[in-house]
Amino acid sequence: MIGYRLRNRLWISLHRGVFTTASTVRSWRRDVMAAQLACGSDAFACRRSAGAVWGFWDDVDIPEISVPCRTQRVHHGIIVHRTHRVETVKRNGFRVSTPMRTLLDLAAVLPPDLLERTLDTAHRRGLIELRRFRAYLDVNGHRALPGSGDLRRMVAARDPDAAIGSDLETLFFVDLRRVHLPLPVPQYRVVVPSGRKRYIDFAYPSERVAIELDSYAEHGGPKPFVSDRVRRNEVEAMRWHFLHFTWEQVKSGSVSYLMPLADILDLEPCRWRKKSGAQPRSAGALRGQSTPS
Repeated sequence: MIGYRLRNRLWISLHRGVFTTASTVRSWRRDVMAAQLACGSDAFACRRSAGAVWGFWDDVDIPEISVPCRTQRVHHGIIVHRTHRVETVKRNGFRVSTPMRTLLDLAAVLPPDLLERTLDTAHRRGLIELRRFRAYLDVNGHRALPGSGDLRRMVAARDPDAAIGSDLETLFFVDLRRVHLPLPVPQYRVVVPSGRKRYIDFAYPSERVAIELDSYAEHGGPKPFVSDRVRRNEVEAMRWHFLHFTWEQVKSGSVSYLMPLADILDLEPCRWRKKSGAQPRSAGALRGQSTPS
């Protein structure tokens, strides 16, 4: 039956013992599932393939599959990793590495900016809890893995109780760390006189400085336009000062767009010291002083 269907092109052979119907459209889901089936019942999606399963991106060039170290399988068109530690869950029909394990594995292969965006996406979507993830990264067997040091520094710089709200906000946060400016509080809540809760992308609460990151994707259209201005008027009436930065500024590659922020925080650009000569407050001090309203 299998031979007949293959000869008559009703089925297509993807791997040895793995077939699909000729009408099936090629997709990363098909390729990763076929690779997982070809590698056996103890195989699972890992690294970039696991990232696609968890929704961090929407395509995979070559399926990446992990198998226990005792397995000696080799398959054409599949990147096979061997591991001593099997940490898996079921997700949308796939056997896949857990979100924390996926991030740790990706730390070895992703550029830092993409790794930070992936970390914030996982936190924002509730796939990881930063306190647990910090403890996970400190396990002895994990500390020596490639990229784990970078990942620990990224986690340490973030507020475990407030997820960064978008990829644009992540890139802005990265720029602040690059130039060693004090780090603001993400998704800061302000209760306006009407009793409504208003959220700001980033805030320096003690200075009452609010930062908004604007892009057409997030703020385009009449409804977001009106909503943003109503929110801004309500917060500004409480003596807050707003700064707006755009996608084009953040993606420009230059951090000169941060000079207005340094000015409003009364910091010099050379070492970001207070213009009066006093040392700037640390990110931790700022965050410690900022109690959400």
